[in-house]
Amino acid sequence: MWPAFLIPILCFAPESPWHLVRVGRLEDAERSLKRLIRKSSGIEPKTILASIVHTNELEQELEIGTSYKQCFVGVELRRTEIACMVFAGQILSGSTFAYNSTYFFQQVGLSTDVTYKLNVGGTAMALFGTFMSWFLFIPYFGRRTIYLWGMFSMGCVLYVIGILNTKTSINGIGMTQAVLTLAWTFIFQLSVGQLGWALPAEMGSTRLRQKTICLARNSYYIVSVISNVLQPYFMNPTEWNLKGYTGFIWGTCAFLTFTWAFFRLPETMGRTFEELDILFAKKISARKFKDHQLAGYEGQDVAEVAKKVLVTPNIE
Repeated sequence: MWPAFLIPILCFAPESPWHLVRVGRLEDAERSLKRLIRKSSGIEPKTILASIVHTNELEQELEIGTSYKQCFVGVELRRTEIACMVFAGQILSGSTFAYNSTYFFQQVGLSTDVTYKLNVGGTAMALFGTFMSWFLFIPYFGRRTIYLWGMFSMGCVLYVIGILNTKTSINGIGMTQAVLTLAWTFIFQLSVGQLGWALPAEMGSTRLRQKTICLARNSYYIVSVISNVLQPYFMNPTEWNLKGYTGFIWGTCAFLTFTWAFFRLPETMGRTFEELDILFAKKISARKFKDHQLAGYEGQDVAEVAKKVLVTPNIE
């Protein structure tokens, strides 16, 4: 039923100013920015427009195209790889195991009533973790930092679940594993669950952003299909019957993704799209993105472009 409500609302949504600039409709882009920027913010739409024009011209100078093929050419290949891996990391962190935990809870001997309560509690924890991520973590801590710590923590939780499976003779082990699964859910929404959406949008160049996000989401679906085929085999008593040992498998995937992110995932917080274009073009190491200083032309503001943009008629 949701499209019935969303489609009429989308009819009134402003067009992307980035798209309007790429097609040369600067006045329409300014109108769109005026709708998007709050008057109380004190930000001038023309200043933002100048920045968008400058970034678009820079990407044209860097010969960044607009086709899917360009996503796999030169510097853009690295940006596509990062976007795809970050999104696929949502699955590789063990979400297929943790978010289909009802069957696992039954396998470790918990009753239907307890399983239901745990699932409701897990949903509440996930929602709380999402709000914490939005308001307390993402605005103040780096994307790379949150992603790394989140992935590492989830890997540890999954390994503990696997280790506890060797102690099934001890009373309460099943409940402990179930609680750890809820803790995993909380950590996931606090970190990778949110950044898996945010980072792909920041990673691609502005001229290829939509296509980069599409490729990243498709990589998520491919990994998701594979994991959803394997997960029932891991848990089913008539198949591999791994129960909590499944934590070792997904924990290993999480640690491998953590290792990849340590060497390949750059810090994008506080960087403009123009700065990201330059950093990727210069092939700066992911671990040096945060502290790398841009000087000279690379660090200049958009004053020169603003001169051209500010001569456009005022839009009332």
